[in-house]
Amino acid sequence: SMARMMMVKKTVSTKRKEREEQYAMDTRMSIIQQNFDDATTVGGGTVFSVDEGLLEEVETMFEFLRKEIVVLRKKNTKLKKELAESESDKRELFNQASSTDHALALSKIRNDQMSKTNMTLLDDNNRRRKESTKLKNELKTQQEAHESQLQDMRVEFDSALTYREVEMQSLQLHLQSLTAQHERELEALRRDCE
Repeated sequence: SMARMMMVKKTVSTKRKEREEQYAMDTRMSIIQQNFDDATTVGGGTVFSVDEGLLEEVETMFEFLRKEIVVLRKKNTKLKKELAESESDKRELFNQASSTDHALALSKIRNDQMSKTNMTLLDDNNRRRKESTKLKNELKTQQEAHESQLQDMRVEFDSALTYREVEMQSLQLHLQSLTAQHERELEALRRDCE
């Protein structure tokens, strides 16, 4: 975002300024140190009398060093704080990772249980299908046997009916024959009586 870019630019500018100030101060310190060495060393010996200007330069150097110590202490404090925050973040990430691992383990257990349950249901479904197919086949066999029995009974009934019809016809013919004979005998008796 724009705000983040502005923040980065500001940070880079501040760092550059700090580096330039540090370089300038280091250069000045080197010059002061060299002047001090030149003023206090003569022909391999040490001279303890130094001029007032050099003492001011030394004082300036000490002041700079005191400020540098304060800056370094602040940086040290800041680094300690960042380190503590980093450790806290690391612990939090570790806890999150542990929590994630725990959740994954629980998920795996649930998945295993669901897989077992699913396999049991599939086995039960397959068993019920087999039982259903077996019952359908048994019912079909019974229906076929029943239809066969009915067909046999129809054939037997038709045969018995045909036999009865033939027998009835035979009895009718016999009755007609007896009736005719009886009428002839009656006619003969009538003639004899006349």
